[in-house]
Amino acid sequence: MTARLPTRHGPGRLRSRWAGDRARDSLFGAALMVPALVIFVVLAARPVLDTLLTSLFRRDLTHPELGQPFVGLDNYATSSACPRSGRR
Repeated sequence: MTARLPTRHGPGRLRSRWAGDRARDSLFGAALMVPALVIFVVLAARPVLDTLLTSLFRRDLTHPELGQPFVGLDNYATSSACPRSGRR
């Protein structure tokens, strides 16, 4: 088995045979991380989206038989106008 010498690619640049291996390993590592990142984003985003959707409905926990009518952004307008919300 003979050792390969670094070859020149471009003016004054040396490229070893391991440069391709490092790039391939980096790509493989990224490919392994993508499914984990997708699962993390989905699991983190779902509670946030559920909270935002729930905030668009009126919920009365003392009278659940009244249902949950859609009120849109009225909940936000009410809370920002409320003197106990801490805003002036």
